[in-house]
Amino acid sequence: MKATAAQTHSAPTWNTLAIVVGAADSPYLPTTLAALAAQTAAPEHVLIAALGQQPRESELRQIATEAGLSPEDITVVPAPGARTFGAAVRRALTESGFDPVTDGTADGRTRRWLWLLHDDSAPEPVALAELLGAVEGSRAIAIAGVKQVDWDAPDRLISVGISATFDGQRFTGIEDGEIDQGQHDAREDVYAVGTAGMLIDATLWRALRGPDPALGPFLDGRDLCRRARLAGHRVVVVPRAVVRHARSGYFGLREVDGSRTEEPRAQEPRRSFRARRRAILHVRLTQVPAVLMPLVAIAAIVAAPVRAIWRVATKELELAGEEFIALGVLGHPRAISAARRRGGATRKLPYRRLRPLQASWWEVWRLRRDRRRQAVAERRAARAPSELEMAERAAVALRRRLTLGTVLVVVVALSLLTMAPVAFSGALTGGALLPVDGTFAQVWDAALASWIGTGDGHPGPPDPFLGLLGLLSLVTGGPLGTPMRISIAALLVAAMPLAALGGWFAAGTASRSVLLRAWAALAWALGPPLLLALGHGRLGAVIAHLALPFVALGVMRALGLDRRDVVISGMVGAQRVSPRSSERDGVLSGEAKRARLAALADPEVADPGAEPADDGGPVTEADGAEDITATERASAPDGSTDRSATAEDDVEVTSEASPVADGPARPSTSRLDDWDSDDLPVIVSNTSGDYVPDDEPEAATVITRTSNVGSLGAAAAAGLAFTIACAGAPVLLPAGILALALLALALGRRKRLAVGRKRLVFVALPALVVLGPLLSHALATAGDGGWRLIFADPGVPFASDPGPAWLTLLAWPASPTSVPFLDGTAATVLPLIASGTVLAAAVLALFRGAGRARAIRIAWLLVAVGVLSAAVSVRVPVAIGRALGTDTDVVVQGWAGPGTSLVLLGLLAATLAAADGLKGSLGQVSFGWRQPAAVAATVIVVAGLVCSATLWTTRVLAERSGAEPAGLVQVAARTAEPVPALGLEVQRPPQGARVLALTPTESGLDAQLWRGDGPQLTETATAVALGGLVRVESADDLAAPEVLDAADADLGGLVAALATGTATDAATALATHAVAVVVVPAVDANASGVLADPTERSRLIALLDSVRGLDRVTENDSGVIWRVNLGDGSTDASIARAQVTDTTGAVLAIVPSTGVTAAGRITADGSGRTLVLAERADPSWRAWVGGQPLRSVDAGWRQAFSIPDGAVGTIEVRYEHALHMPWRVVTIVVLALTVLLALPTRRRRLEDT
Repeated sequence: MKATAAQTHSAPTWNTLAIVVGAADSPYLPTTLAALAAQTAAPEHVLIAALGQQPRESELRQIATEAGLSPEDITVVPAPGARTFGAAVRRALTESGFDPVTDGTADGRTRRWLWLLHDDSAPEPVALAELLGAVEGSRAIAIAGVKQVDWDAPDRLISVGISATFDGQRFTGIEDGEIDQGQHDAREDVYAVGTAGMLIDATLWRALRGPDPALGPFLDGRDLCRRARLAGHRVVVVPRAVVRHARSGYFGLREVDGSRTEEPRAQEPRRSFRARRRAILHVRLTQVPAVLMPLVAIAAIVAAPVRAIWRVATKELELAGEEFIALGVLGHPRAISAARRRGGATRKLPYRRLRPLQASWWEVWRLRRDRRRQAVAERRAARAPSELEMAERAAVALRRRLTLGTVLVVVVALSLLTMAPVAFSGALTGGALLPVDGTFAQVWDAALASWIGTGDGHPGPPDPFLGLLGLLSLVTGGPLGTPMRISIAALLVAAMPLAALGGWFAAGTASRSVLLRAWAALAWALGPPLLLALGHGRLGAVIAHLALPFVALGVMRALGLDRRDVVISGMVGAQRVSPRSSERDGVLSGEAKRARLAALADPEVADPGAEPADDGGPVTEADGAEDITATERASAPDGSTDRSATAEDDVEVTSEASPVADGPARPSTSRLDDWDSDDLPVIVSNTSGDYVPDDEPEAATVITRTSNVGSLGAAAAAGLAFTIACAGAPVLLPAGILALALLALALGRRKRLAVGRKRLVFVALPALVVLGPLLSHALATAGDGGWRLIFADPGVPFASDPGPAWLTLLAWPASPTSVPFLDGTAATVLPLIASGTVLAAAVLALFRGAGRARAIRIAWLLVAVGVLSAAVSVRVPVAIGRALGTDTDVVVQGWAGPGTSLVLLGLLAATLAAADGLKGSLGQVSFGWRQPAAVAATVIVVAGLVCSATLWTTRVLAERSGAEPAGLVQVAARTAEPVPALGLEVQRPPQGARVLALTPTESGLDAQLWRGDGPQLTETATAVALGGLVRVESADDLAAPEVLDAADADLGGLVAALATGTATDAATALATHAVAVVVVPAVDANASGVLADPTERSRLIALLDSVRGLDRVTENDSGVIWRVNLGDGSTDASIARAQVTDTTGAVLAIVPSTGVTAAGRITADGSGRTLVLAERADPSWRAWVGGQPLRSVDAGWRQAFSIPDGAVGTIEVRYEHALHMPWRVVTIVVLALTVLLALPTRRRRLEDT
């Protein structure tokens, strides 16, 4: 019997009507209908609301009939447009004729009940009887609920009634997985019950008009019960009425139209988070007093980003966006108003009557505390090791610590011997390095500014390398006053130990052998890219070299490709087999042991004793185990792999285990009944034969295998490390992105890959954002050669000889320095031995078995990327600078150091991937040529490291003693303070004046404008250096005016006039560049980076003494000093960076300057006033007086603004690039989210959110 409308169906008399809402393809519906048919007190009729776009009514009727329901007692009503449970019930009642509003069959004295069931809520046989028995006891009871238990585990409680806090949080008072022992059966009156199994008075349903149409499938039952309570009715829970509930909606397994999708494989409530969050916000807005609604809405808007940030910190990225999407509830004021009117229309009791039934904050806090304690106890119980395992872990940990400690002692000693004396000798200069005398705040101002404060200033992108200096100052106590020279010295001294530490951790992802990891750590710490970068003062390359191992570590762990140790108890999977029976069966005990360990270590075989390390953190239990391969891969005749043997690239055994062999088949002791009486096993006395001892005692075993556990936090950490590396060496950005793309392609469709490759985006994204201004500037000026900016090395342009191209394969970025105690070819070849052994080992790795081929090929792809990067870098001119051993200007090409760091990383990765497990493999074969070859190779690679350390130390000490000319180490302490006290005084606010340093050399006169205590590393910029090279390249004649811009041309003409004694108004010309002091450095001064010629210096001093407007002050360690005198009445404060002048050019006021900005108060004195900056003119300069913007005017190469007559107030000057502030915001957001992702946090429970 089927009906679709009240006009075509005459409803039978009924007192209890069961309403089931579901779709025909629901896997739970047959069970639910069968449970409904088995009720001891059956309902008079069953109404089925068919969901889905194609309800399939006939199929539903057939399912109900097969479940045991009578066809005459079934009515199927299609509800294809119903989006909520309440809407489906309302439509079913209306269209079937059972609607209490239109059904007039009741006599008015008998109460009629609606029993609501979901398709995934199967009631126990006595459920309806218990519900009806409970409601018959009192006519005040209008709603009765059931005890909900888990569908698959009926002894696990879900809810026994529901409560809520004042702000609407759900509270059941039941812990996760709590066993039903009747402990909650005393509950009766409750705040609310769920709609699954709810028995509700039909009259009340009619009065309340069902649940709120805006709710469902979440909180609709709570809304209905709350309104029933406020209408004067009781809501009770009947614990003896039990319903098994699968909670399909909670696990997000329903389509929008209510149809099922697939069987749930794991409990994943995140799928329904948006619907639950929207329901909570809707309920809060509908239940609070009207005056508080705006506050609740504002609180939801403010809380959304905070909650989203927390979701990011807990690695729940899919929920971060849902927090904002859920705010869409605020865009439906009509639904909120309708719900409030609906609740007010039936309310008879005050809201305070609900307070005794609501949960207190104390109860919520106590339940959450108990849940945390329970989770901690469960984790401890799951990880509790046996005594054998603890002993093995302690032994392995001790071996690991001793090895790592030895490595660190060696590299610390080398660093203290070679770098510490130079690093802590004072402010360092030389090579690519300059001092940094600014404070922590000044360093960050320079890092974030889009105006480069060098000379007369230049527009350009913020240098990410300066951000690294700010971070270095932060971690070394810069905010507390630690000078930057101490921070730089600490970096240079700690570079080798930090490199060794990074190499150790990165090597651990490829091999767990402490010896291999120690070798890799030393090879990385003594690698040519790092040693040459330290000697040449290339701080960016040093930092990039330190960061690269952590990039590799994070990428491997992010993809679940890292190797981890697993401690297995010796008793796991063991069975007692005598050595004689083992040997009699043709299986040696050692082989049987390895076979058992291989089976235990197989990722596709259950591993009850395994304890892999936690996701995302360092593996500490068995970090440095010895390598013994368990078994070689066994292949069937058809070529398929035998999974009973473990591939050598997956498993290593690192400790001994008990001998176990596959003896003759015998039945389990639990199956003795299967034996015939004649075949019962004979129990042989253990004293019947000679005693044969076991091969070895039972012990815990350490096996090594690929983790197959991806980590989003590790991907974010790799992104941070990659950002640091790219900030130190921008060439690593394209190289790194290319390497990531090749890695994603090389992984292919590997089924064993734990996670998708999309998370590699998190590795590249932060670097792209941080280097965004640099990239945009390179692209905008690509037509003029600006693309070469990516290949420029941060710091002072310093040229070095790259040597032959094949040196890059040996990880040498430049030609090696000769050995002091050797001559001829041997002096230059000997330094190549260490890296040559690494290259040879990586080449031999290509012949390793197929099990390691993929990892080795990927490592060689990284080598190829490094070679390409180094080869391109050394062929791209990026600046005009100085070279080793000369004071003349030369064209500087990019440095190959970052590329060769990638080469060395790839070579070490290939070697580790191939060598991992070789010790065990050699133990499987008879003694032959392989064992001596392995010993010889070990001796060679160790000798290579010893040779590298010895040669580096010997050369550094020889140069320091003067026995050899400076070549390897170009860094030295600054000989004297370059700027005298007078110059430092005028450089400070409010003047912000500058010092002109003139150094005569054999090739000409070197002129430099100093804003600080001599040249500063914070004033260097690759964009400025490249711009100067581009102008030189574009000029046909180097003496042509277009080689210099207007500011440089003006300063160049002034310097030429000073050098020839022809300057007529030198003081005024110097003042236009804000020069208040002129200094000629001492002969032995090295601050300017060039050496003065004594003869030319004397001649220049004599000429400057004769220049009008220059008053000689004194001569000291800084050199000879002159004060710029503008004439009568002028003082040292008459020259400043920002000045207000009148129509005659007279200075009316000085605007105090701090860095790039300037701000101060001006009066209304003067007419035709102009604000003039001693900075290059640029459209991005902005100025305001009293908040009103000023108009930019032409003042030659200088930036100037017209000040209206009579304007008074605070004048402000800033450089504001249009895209600078948006970039800052995006960078802060991206970096903050990346840091949150990288933090090790646990996911929170989602049921109550």
